[in-house]
This record gives sequence, structure tokens and C-alpha cells, in this order.
Amino acid sequence: MTSATENVEIVTDRTLELAVTEAEYDPVVPSGELTYLLTYGHSALSAVAQNTVLELPVPPGLTFVSATDGGALAGNVVAKP
Repeated sequence: MTSATENVEIVTDRTLELAVTEAEYDPVVPSGELTYLLTYGHSALSAVAQNTVLELPVPPGLTFVSATDGGALAGNVVAKP
């Protein structure tokens, strides 16, 4: 009979994971639209992060067009409460 033991570190101090991806058509042509997708959450937690605001600055030279799911432009930052 064969057995093995391995120690695995579990990271519990990260409350949220964030990923920013851009659409396949980057670089965008002049006057074209570029879409960024923000994905957030934590695969090990099912609870909702309370009192959290997701923000993404609009890069220089770009113009904000729209956001979904409650996102809004405030100054030069798109925020979603």
C-alpha cells in the first residue's frame, strides 16, 4: 500500500478577485468603440461584498459611452456601487 501527504496553503485574506479584459478588436480604429469587461468575485465565497465600489479610470484619449448593471461615469472614473 502506498500513501502520500502534501501540505497545501489556503489563502483566505483576499476578499475579491478582479479581472479587466478588452474585446478582441484592440487596437481599436479611430472613432471606433472599445469594450472593457470587468469581472469580479471570489470563487470560494458565496457572500456579497458589502460596502464595495468597483471603479475603473477612463484612459486618456478615450470617451466614455456607456456602462451596464448600474455603472456610471463620475469625473473620469466609471464606478459601480
